[in-house]
Amino acid sequence: MNEKEFSSYYAYHLNYALKNNLTSSEDFFSHVWQIVQSRIKHFEMQDPFSNNHGMHRQNLAKLQQFQKYPNRIDEWNGRPANIVITEKDELT
Repeated sequence: MNEKEFSSYYAYHLNYALKNNLTSSEDFFSHVWQIVQSRIKHFEMQDPFSNNHGMHRQNLAKLQQFQKYPNRIDEWNGRPANIVITEKDELT
């Protein structure tokens, strides 16, 4: 998926969840953020000497690239407090 498509991808799934009364925007954001964070940790823990290392690195890079999108739209400070606090401290 191209980085330009992240917004549309996120909005499509958010709109589906909201339309079907599955969650709120804030809970959806938190859920997506947790999934992405969990998958990043998964790929970071993979054996660098495995035959799948190249694919794991590509997946990790794409997840890290996608993670920047929710970070930009976080209007609830829905990410873990330590991350939000660190970012705010860096701004001052």
